[in-house]
Amino acid sequence: RGGFWRAQQWVRLERVQFVGACNPPTDPGRVALSRRFLRHAPLVLVDYPGAAALRQIYGVLARAMLKVQPQLRAHAGALTGAMVDVYAASQRRFTADQQAHYVYSPRELTRWMRGMHEALAPLEALSVEGLVRLWAHEALRLFQDRLVAPAERAWTDAAIDAAARAHFPAADLGAALARPILFSNWLTRHYAPVAREELRDYMRARLRVFCEEELDVPLVLFNDVLDHVLRIDRVFRQPQGHALLIGVSGAGKTTLARFAAWMNGLAVVQVRAHRGYGAADFDADLRAVLRRSGCGGERVCFILDESNVLDAGFLERMNTLLASSEVPGLFEGDDLAALLTACREGAQRDGLLLDAPDELFRWFTQQVARNLHVVFTMNPPAAGLAQRAATSPALFNRCVLDWFGDWSDQALFQVARELTLRVDLDRAGFAAPDTLPVAYAGLELPASHRDAVANACVAAHQAVRVANARLRRRRGAVVHVTPRHYLDFLQHLQRLYFARRDALEEQQRHVNVGLDKLQRTVAQVSELRAALRTTQQQLRAKTAEADAKLRQMVQDQQEAERQQQAAAALQAELAQSEAAIGTRRAEVVRDLERAEPAVADAQRAVSNIKKQHLTEVRAMANPPAAVKLAMDGVCTLLGHRAPDWKALQGVIRRDDFIASIVRFDTDAQLTRPLRALMRRQFLALPEFNFESVSRASKACGPLVKWVVAQVEYAEILERVGPLRAEVARLEQDAADTQARAGALQQTVRELEAAIAGYKDEYALLIAETERLKAEMARVEAKVARSVGLLASLESERARWEQGSLRFDAQMATLVGDALQAAALLAYGGLYDQRYRGLLAARWALQAERSGIRVGDDARAADFLATAEQRLAWQALGLPDDALAMENAAMLESFNRYPLLIDPSGAAARFLELRAEQQGRKLTVTSFLDPAFLKHLEAALRFGNPILVHDVEHVDPILNPVLNRELRRTGGRVLVRLGAQDIDFSPSFALFLATRDPAAVFAPDLASRVTFVNFTVTRASLQAQCLAQVMRHERPDVDARRRDLVRLQGEFRLRLHALEKELLRALNASQGSILDDDAVVATLETLKLEAAEVARKAAETDGVMREVDQIAQSFTPLARACSAVYFALDRLAALHPFYQFSLDFFNRIFRDAVERNANLDGIADERLRLRILRRDLFALAFRRAAVSLHHDKQLALLVQLAQIKLRGDEESEDGDAGPSQEAWARLNADLDFVMRDALLAAPSAPADADVATELAATRVAGVAASADARTALAALAQQLPWCRAWVRELGAESGSGADEWAAFAASDEPERCVPSAALLADGDALSGLPAALALRTLIVVRALRPERVLAAAARFASAVFEGAMGDALGARMDDAGLAHIVADEADAATPVALCSVPGHDAAYRVDALAREQQRGVHAVAMGSVEGFALADQAIAAAAKSGAWVLLKNVHLAPTWLGQLEKRLQTLRAHDQFRLFLTTEINPAVPASLLRRARTLVFEPAPGIRANLLESLASIKNTAGPAELARLHFLLAWLHSVAVERLRYAPLGWSSAYEFSDADFACALATVDCWVARAAHGRANIDPARIPWDAIRTLLAESVYGGRIDSDFDHAVLRSFVARWFCADAYGADFDLCDGVRAPEGIAPRDFVRWCEQLPEHEPPTWLGLPPNAETLLLVHKGRELVADVRRLRSLMDDDDGDDDDEGEEPAPNAASAATADADHAELPAFMRQVELLAAGFAAALPAAALPPLSAAPDAADTPLFRVVEREHSVAQTLLAQVRRDLEQLRRVCRGECKQTNHLRQLLADFNAGVVPQSWLVYTVPRGLALSRWIADFVQRLSQTQALAQSALDPQARIDVWLGGLLFPEAFITATRQMAAKQLACSLEELQIALVREPAGVAVSGLKLEGAVWSDSVQLNDGRAEPLDSCYLQWSKDACQDGVVVPVYLNGDRSLLLFQTSVPVGPSTDKQQVVQRAVAITAA
Repeated sequence: RGGFWRAQQWVRLERVQFVGACNPPTDPGRVALSRRFLRHAPLVLVDYPGAAALRQIYGVLARAMLKVQPQLRAHAGALTGAMVDVYAASQRRFTADQQAHYVYSPRELTRWMRGMHEALAPLEALSVEGLVRLWAHEALRLFQDRLVAPAERAWTDAAIDAAARAHFPAADLGAALARPILFSNWLTRHYAPVAREELRDYMRARLRVFCEEELDVPLVLFNDVLDHVLRIDRVFRQPQGHALLIGVSGAGKTTLARFAAWMNGLAVVQVRAHRGYGAADFDADLRAVLRRSGCGGERVCFILDESNVLDAGFLERMNTLLASSEVPGLFEGDDLAALLTACREGAQRDGLLLDAPDELFRWFTQQVARNLHVVFTMNPPAAGLAQRAATSPALFNRCVLDWFGDWSDQALFQVARELTLRVDLDRAGFAAPDTLPVAYAGLELPASHRDAVANACVAAHQAVRVANARLRRRRGAVVHVTPRHYLDFLQHLQRLYFARRDALEEQQRHVNVGLDKLQRTVAQVSELRAALRTTQQQLRAKTAEADAKLRQMVQDQQEAERQQQAAAALQAELAQSEAAIGTRRAEVVRDLERAEPAVADAQRAVSNIKKQHLTEVRAMANPPAAVKLAMDGVCTLLGHRAPDWKALQGVIRRDDFIASIVRFDTDAQLTRPLRALMRRQFLALPEFNFESVSRASKACGPLVKWVVAQVEYAEILERVGPLRAEVARLEQDAADTQARAGALQQTVRELEAAIAGYKDEYALLIAETERLKAEMARVEAKVARSVGLLASLESERARWEQGSLRFDAQMATLVGDALQAAALLAYGGLYDQRYRGLLAARWALQAERSGIRVGDDARAADFLATAEQRLAWQALGLPDDALAMENAAMLESFNRYPLLIDPSGAAARFLELRAEQQGRKLTVTSFLDPAFLKHLEAALRFGNPILVHDVEHVDPILNPVLNRELRRTGGRVLVRLGAQDIDFSPSFALFLATRDPAAVFAPDLASRVTFVNFTVTRASLQAQCLAQVMRHERPDVDARRRDLVRLQGEFRLRLHALEKELLRALNASQGSILDDDAVVATLETLKLEAAEVARKAAETDGVMREVDQIAQSFTPLARACSAVYFALDRLAALHPFYQFSLDFFNRIFRDAVERNANLDGIADERLRLRILRRDLFALAFRRAAVSLHHDKQLALLVQLAQIKLRGDEESEDGDAGPSQEAWARLNADLDFVMRDALLAAPSAPADADVATELAATRVAGVAASADARTALAALAQQLPWCRAWVRELGAESGSGADEWAAFAASDEPERCVPSAALLADGDALSGLPAALALRTLIVVRALRPERVLAAAARFASAVFEGAMGDALGARMDDAGLAHIVADEADAATPVALCSVPGHDAAYRVDALAREQQRGVHAVAMGSVEGFALADQAIAAAAKSGAWVLLKNVHLAPTWLGQLEKRLQTLRAHDQFRLFLTTEINPAVPASLLRRARTLVFEPAPGIRANLLESLASIKNTAGPAELARLHFLLAWLHSVAVERLRYAPLGWSSAYEFSDADFACALATVDCWVARAAHGRANIDPARIPWDAIRTLLAESVYGGRIDSDFDHAVLRSFVARWFCADAYGADFDLCDGVRAPEGIAPRDFVRWCEQLPEHEPPTWLGLPPNAETLLLVHKGRELVADVRRLRSLMDDDDGDDDDEGEEPAPNAASAATADADHAELPAFMRQVELLAAGFAAALPAAALPPLSAAPDAADTPLFRVVEREHSVAQTLLAQVRRDLEQLRRVCRGECKQTNHLRQLLADFNAGVVPQSWLVYTVPRGLALSRWIADFVQRLSQTQALAQSALDPQARIDVWLGGLLFPEAFITATRQMAAKQLACSLEELQIALVREPAGVAVSGLKLEGAVWSDSVQLNDGRAEPLDSCYLQWSKDACQDGVVVPVYLNGDRSLLLFQTSVPVGPSTDKQQVVQRAVAITAA
């Protein structure tokens, strides 16, 4: 319009032209421009340049590039041509439809040129082969690295080789294109080719440094690692080089990126997300990264993993950063100012003077572009990359994509080889068997044992992929297996191998030592017996010798006594002599005592002469006379005669002078002459005294004194000499006497010594004799005991010998057993017991066929844990089954922290008890715990185990802990937790747990944890139920059983311990066993105890067998309990709201078993069991039924009936019940019904004779319809018993004809099916009422489908013997709600009141609260304020015991998830109850529904119930008296509107959400207008009521506002016009035919009238045809069959898994799984799909549609163009269907891999729905796949007929309007032809459907609700075919008759046109409108 509005002002534009540019809407991230915009602007498509243009453009670039290598310039053209060819071929081969990132543009050629130029520029010379190799390398990087499938990569290799051969024929392409093509500058200065092994060696060396400096991670350098590292390095070398790495978690994306960054000197930055990490934190991190790279000039590698993208805004920022190197708005205010300052400083460092902010910021973005490299890592999305490409196109446009994918088989094999090098896997002489399944295609054959084991590891990983594919197909579960699982598997393998080998070798050593010692003991016992005989001989000899010694000893004793007497006499004589000698000696001593002191004193004085005094004397040359005299005297006394002083000086100067004086011997030296000389010459002189001489010399004085003393002493000695001689003589005599006495004493002593010797010898002989006697006794006892011990140990010896022989076998199977156990630990934790068994069987089969021996009877739990551990686990509450033991072993041995799937909480209890037993504290927390971070920090520091609940959404702060990102600093081990480093204790253990078994975890988390699935299994639940039943019914037997089970375990454990102690005692003994009495005693004690324990164990085994026989009678009940629970669990397949927990079932079980009043007074065990089974099913159905929609209850009942029938068959004993043949027939019939065999094989024709007979069947209209004939044909073909009675239907007369006529006419045909039909194959089933009821259901379903519900209910009643009659169809009332609140719910179990849209059940809670006088706090949810109020209300009520009602909780799904987790830990008052009201909405978390007691509320069906409910809701009764009737009319209108919804699309064409709010609005509207008209009066004339306003508001606004169909609007207007008028107050006013409006004016009068109405009204009350109910019942019957089939298929899948375990894959199945693991096994459902696909393919035309051609004059007509389009689309669709069917069959046969498209096809076929890719034309909603095929074949026939008619424009053909692919186009074409013929515009023409030949003939039309002969007349509602009709276009619209719609299909979803049909005078036009009469084209 030339302008636009701005601020309420029109702005006009002149001379302004807009030119815009955009990408096509098909590009990632683009959206289509609106048509409103496009109509104002011409559109010009600027496509990519063509091939010629590309050659010209890039030829110029190639010539310029090759200037640096002049010798190669001649090859510029060839180089350009090869590049363009590869580019064009890739662009054609790979499109965005395959993968969103398969987008190729000339940008790839530009990158190609740039990459080659960068490599060529620094080179001095390059050959043509080098140029080709460089060209090929860059091509591979650009075109191959992004590809997903190996086949696509192989295609690219071939395309590159082909282009090289075409353009470089003269080059040596063999060398130039030899793979692998690797370029790097790590080994050389330039970017040049490198050899793979050289690169591997270099990287291995650099990797060691990397692990020391950067990241300690074990990295195996397999080939793919080398390739990916070089690719990432190539990206880092390029400016603005960013990478997008896509691969499964654990593939090494981040590690390789960090290594490549380290090699290039880049600083690595990663986001450290944590709880609460949001956009602000990410912006702060991003600002820091940009500052480092932009301002600081630091080269940075920013790695961002998708797990850290916690907000969509993260990707938006990164998308902008990649596109423009900046993030608008990231730096603002102070941040921007600081950034500009830093930029200014950085620019100055670079020598730039920048000051303007724009210049500085531009410099900043340039620096960022130069220095920042972004690496995105992500997992391959399950739905492809389309969504990511749409939201973040720069991820794909600006990043180089490297598709890591999953590890290839080669990588798996190389990693297995590398990581098992320490394991002794080499086997000499090993020969690989021919059956070895090759999992790795590159395996060298014949394989060594090590290679076979590595191949088996690859196969084990592939088997898990296969199991995951099966889970995805059968259960829709997505399970991730990643390289981290594989590495974990290999780590477990090494650990288990070494641990088991050491244990086996230690055990074998003990056994060998024990056997050796036993053998030596046997030999020693023989030696002891021989020695015993020798000892007896020695004893006799020693006894004789002892007697001889005794006699000799007596003789010597007597001689000794005589000698002793003589010695005594001599002693007396000697004593007398001693006395005399003493007297004489005393006299001598007295004399000597007088002289001796003086001599001694003189000697002391001489000794004390000081040296200087003596030296002085010695030095005197002329001494004084006194000195000379003194010295002369001394020398004379000493014997030295000196003539002069000089001679004297010589004596004095001797060194021994003083010593000679001291040693002077008076007796010997001082003779009498010398004494006389001394007295004469010296002593006689007066001056020779001490005083005189001392004055002359201090030294000479003492010498003189000494001389005098010596002389005097000598005189005294001389005087006492005689006395001394006498004393000497006496002493000599005494000595002689003493000698004689000594000789005597010696003789006595010798005799006594001899006697003592004799005594000793005698004692020794006696001791030796006693010793020999004792030795004999000991040896005799030892021999006897040893013989007994050896006899008792003989059994042990035999067992040990067998064990020793088994050692070789155990060592031979060690590798295989460790392989199995390690695979279970790494992979098996997530799966249930069935899938674990399936995987274990496949692993064992792989090992067996690979020549790897595996133990025959080895259980994984036995290999992983000891018997002591298993018994300890059982004591902690774990059941003794394989699953529980394996789970416990996984919790003991894990590399990755466990994540427990623990719905029942059993695992959490086990962990708590185990921690308590170990003396450790288990910290229990959750992410909702405010103190979670503190608990985690404490556990990390102190090494405590921590259990984190509710981990459906894991806090990213745990990522470093899960990844074990540990750093060692200064002897400390640290882990990063948020913003701080925490000490990491090696004893720390983390356990994650979820109670939601359906929780889905991200692949990244799945790779970091070890899943341990504690979900209940059939076997474990059956065992639990059996134990509880036994505990209640037979407590004595149960107590014995429990005690025996415990004793058995204890006995086995004790026996095992005793065996080990025996071996330990044997090994601990030193030397001979027989020499160690303690060892022998220990062995005897242990053996006796072992024998006693073995005896008790044998006794308990016998008693246990008796107990098990008693328990066997209760097993069917336990099996039924398990089946019932899993039947309830499968109901979620029908609707996501049908969630039932194990606690819910346990309450049912306890009530049925422990609180069953029907068991009172019943003593018979068999009768009690029957009552228990009956009441279990009844109680389960009653309690579950209130949680289901009313229409789904029967499906559950039929499912329970199947379970009961199966249990009945298993519990039948002998001849007491029906025969096996009868049960076999019943099962065949049941399979037919439950598997919906009528639709299973649509292409299988019935027998010709049966088909002929059926075509003529017209017995009372029984088989008149085509659907009935099809059903009967299927019955006759698939069920033999049906053939006879089906033929009987064709008979016009006979006994059977009357019965069949009665059956056809009966209102309850299920009660009068001819017995001859039911028992056509004999009377075997006559004793099985359930079988007869089932056959009745089969017959009724085929012939009277409207009674399927009744027949199914009758079948269930027959199975349950009428016990369910009152429960089926029961609805929740106030009493039932009160019972549930009081008895079935508790404080921790919320009561969820779920209702359909428009129905609110909150009033029931209010009414119950009033009735019980309880306070209830109601909170309306949907807002943040509501969340806070709800939290407060729950917290307060939980303490006080009040009730809380939360309304419309479906508006707060996120908050509900948190609520469910809070309820887990809520400690509430016993009277507290939480009520939740919600619409049935999929947003409600399934975990909350499982925890809650769910009740489904639906509006009660029928006019009566709706009327009563509507009238009860009217609170305002004030106003005129006439208002009550008006309220009643509103209630009637509302009830009719709501009830007609049940009959959609007949009642209403769409399911409009008429609700109680509409009724309340209508009431308010009417009250307002009536009050305004009454002006406060008590009465008002009905004629004065504003009827027009009321009718208009009701029809156009209140109710009409919800209606979007003109014809539905007409129905509503008709009702409103009829009931809202003044005539409604008349006495004879009819609401409808046969229903007169009630009389009365009070509201109570209308309520009483409503209470008299029937519960189920005829459809005519709603304005519908009489058979509307029949149509509704047919529809519900089909839904029932579909529901039952769905539930049965799930049951078959569960049962089929057991069957599939026995299937053995082909030898090369593992290699097939290499391409895609999905097809490596063929489950039963895939075989069924293959049969369906084969049948569908056979039903299609054998040949393609013939080509279309037309006469020259018809080629341009609109009709021909329509036919041409029909033909083209049909041809294309036929080809696609054929192609899909063929590929589907190949997939089912395992001949090709699955794609996303084929996976969806499989899912659609399994569900029986039409694939979306086939729906190119409109079909009815819910059309079955088999019916679509049949319909498509018919459409193809019509298309072929139309194509043939196009050759003859004059030919006339009836067009099946509904059979056209595009009927609207056909109708438009007829309109165009009519406009041309009538020469008018299209808008002037009106269409009409007429019966007279005029216009275009159409066929296949049906008139629903009426018949049309001359005019339209109403019928009972059947659809009548219109034989011949014509489409007529005219200018004049027909005004007569009634306008009816013409719909394409019976679901009335697509309106083709509307036409006026004539109505007879007897037909009410309003009835035609109300009955929704319509025409359908198909």
